[in-house]
Amino acid sequence: MSISRNNRTYYTKEEYEAAKRNDNALLYAQSQGYDLVRTGRYFYLRQHDSLVFAPSGCWFWNSRGLSGRALEFIVLYEGRSFPEAVLILAGTVQPGFTPRVIPRSIPPPVKQPQPIPFVLPKPANNDRQLFAYLCGRRKLDEAIVREMLEQKVLYESVSPNHIHNACFVSQDETGKPCSAFLRGMGKKSFKGEVPGGSKNHGWLLHGKQPDTLLVFEAAIDAASYASLLLHQGIDPFQGRDYLALGGLCFDPIANYLSAHPHIRKIDLLLDGDSWGRAAAARFDMDLQEKGFHVSTQFPPVGKDWNDTLISSCGTEQIQADTVL
Repeated sequence: MSISRNNRTYYTKEEYEAAKRNDNALLYAQSQGYDLVRTGRYFYLRQHDSLVFAPSGCWFWNSRGLSGRALEFIVLYEGRSFPEAVLILAGTVQPGFTPRVIPRSIPPPVKQPQPIPFVLPKPANNDRQLFAYLCGRRKLDEAIVREMLEQKVLYESVSPNHIHNACFVSQDETGKPCSAFLRGMGKKSFKGEVPGGSKNHGWLLHGKQPDTLLVFEAAIDAASYASLLLHQGIDPFQGRDYLALGGLCFDPIANYLSAHPHIRKIDLLLDGDSWGRAAAARFDMDLQEKGFHVSTQFPPVGKDWNDTLISSCGTEQIQADTVL
């Protein structure tokens, strides 16, 4: 290892250029013997299944919001310094070396903030803006919106400064609201969450005699898929429950299945971007190992199911076999 007189690790320009040529996180993880599980084109780390390696050489750790290539993996996951990471990829340092441990002072304990109470925002006097936004701009079918209102998982909220939002409400097993997601209905895009909520249960739209769980990232995507089914003459609620994760966390799926042990069939309908595809691959493997029958579909048009719905409105309807 290159060590300067002041006991600091350094690298040369040539070593840095060599490291950049070898900056492939998947190849590095394989060369170091990490326990990787392949699912489709992607690999995930067995001991941290939210850490995914892509064939492009990138990696991303969904649960911690980290990503990058091999250099970032060595620094962020292995805890080495950036010069050490460069030297490893350049081949100056042999794999398996033990990095120098620098003693650090123990930081003082962090004072935990007081939990914020969860309180739903005030409802508006009517739902006019909500219908105009969801049925007009988002192209949701009016019957689907009315069903969400009936199940009390959606309403039009108004803030103290008179800003109206679409409020999607998640409930726990007892039907008590436990979290809520806000979507702006004005010209400027706004996404937010009501403070103090717990996202362990996700957003659930109940069907009739459900034997299948449909899983989405967002509530609008779930409602969009239901609208697509309705437009094809299919009862969207017969035999189906709709669950929106509010992201890519597995906890809402686990909690739903715990409360509904009769459900054995799950359709994963996440976004079609790299994050959604990687999460679907992880969820699929985990659920199949538990004995569930799992199918995976991605939006045939656009990134998410609302893109597909908007594309289908006013144009030739998307064929049923691309959606079901």
